[in-house]
Amino acid sequence: EFAGERITQHKSAAMKMHSLRSQKCRLGLALGASVLFSGVVALGQVPIAAWDVSNAPAAVNVNDKSYAGYDVAAHVTTSPMMIGADLNRELAQAGSFGATGWTSTDPANEYVSLGFVVESGFSVILDSLKVSARSSADGPKTLGLYSSADTFAAPLATWNQWPAGWTLSSGPADLGGATVSGNVEFRIMQVGNDAVGGGAATGSWRIYDWFGGASLEDVQFMGTVVPEPETYGMLAGLALFGWVAARRLLKRA
Repeated sequence: EFAGERITQHKSAAMKMHSLRSQKCRLGLALGASVLFSGVVALGQVPIAAWDVSNAPAAVNVNDKSYAGYDVAAHVTTSPMMIGADLNRELAQAGSFGATGWTSTDPANEYVSLGFVVESGFSVILDSLKVSARSSADGPKTLGLYSSADTFAAPLATWNQWPAGWTLSSGPADLGGATVSGNVEFRIMQVGNDAVGGGAATGSWRIYDWFGGASLEDVQFMGTVVPEPETYGMLAGLALFGWVAARRLLKRA
């Protein structure tokens, strides 16, 4: 009976060891798979950075020139909307972010900016900017979206704000797959100096949440977050490590 008990205990210990090795093996395989996909890469077009403008409070100070956004994509931090130095915040207009005093096409001083910061080792392939906007009759007629990538030299997209009377114009602005990384800033500026109702622009322009379908969507850049080549190499190396560990555990099992 004593010998039988020892055999039974040995078999039980062997089964536990085999089970443990199997668990380690599955863990190693899972490690390899999880490392391979641990970049948390956004597949397909998804929101990259966003601003809930519909909940923006009415401004009470012309120098209240920023409005915070919120983060929506891994590896990307949303920057606040900002108004340039030569423009004033439009007062008493809740649910929008507006600037007044448009008189020139100076990229250093007359603009509304949106942007985000991409974590080192990743980049963003941009698809579009979803935004709606209105101009007053004496506000800017044609606007363009410019990027810090070329020091705001050439517009990535342009659109007209017309007809007069605060008619809502909706994007999305097509960004054509532009690839960006690091600290990225976009500026919406006048193209020319024509007012919606004729003459030179001197008035107001407002950003609203995007109304392109059945309901409002927050102002947002759409695109894809991808690892840069050196990050791919690192992830592949870690995945290989996990795979090798799994193979060794399989052989021992």
